[in-house]
Amino acid sequence: MAFDYELLTIGAGSGGVAATRRAGNYGVRSAICEADRVGGTCVLRGCIPKKLLVYASHFAEQIQDSANFGWLVRDYNFDWATLIRNKNVELDRLNGIYKKLLSDANVDLISGKAKLIDAHTVEVTTESGSRRVTAEKILASMGGWPIKPPIPGLEAALTSTEALDLPKLPKRIVILGGGYIAVEFAGIFNTLGVGVTQVIRANHILRGFDEDVRRHLQREMVRQGVEIKSGVTVT
Repeated sequence: MAFDYELLTIGAGSGGVAATRRAGNYGVRSAICEADRVGGTCVLRGCIPKKLLVYASHFAEQIQDSANFGWLVRDYNFDWATLIRNKNVELDRLNGIYKKLLSDANVDLISGKAKLIDAHTVEVTTESGSRRVTAEKILASMGGWPIKPPIPGLEAALTSTEALDLPKLPKRIVILGGGYIAVEFAGIFNTLGVGVTQVIRANHILRGFDEDVRRHLQREMVRQGVEIKSGVTVT
């Protein structure tokens, strides 16, 4: 049977891009299918956009500290929309780099949502329709997606993905959970002037981390204005 490709990868995140690029560089006739931009969680919905928000929040503290070093900053404002717009510009730049890496390895980028039909066939759907693509080998590299526990009303809540693209900065936010992602967002929003309440089931944040670090960081977060409700199970 003649296939369209020797290798077809579903998902253009870090793993999918790395594997398919390597195959392409070895001369394997390869393609990769992605419904979103190229780069995956770290580039588009995790490490990089989150760090840009963290950097933005640091400026609030630095401006306050600058007075001790002779800087008289009397009038300054923070604009959330500008931050999000510039964050997206950077993600677009990185998306372009990843696409070029694939192109340089002679990998075809197929845009659309993939559905596995059988061991050698994928159906790719876009707004304009669908088509089938065949390959000798299919690599599933879809990654994951945030899930919400089955709590009534929680379907209206945000996940970390949506929090990175809020159209405007909220006045207040409630964060469920005490893991490092929740703690990072609590710090970001608090420093940017949002009233933050963090609800955790344990007595302290960051379960599994060093106990002294957990206790110290929680005290510092409370001191800086984050309201932490511990020992609470949301139902």
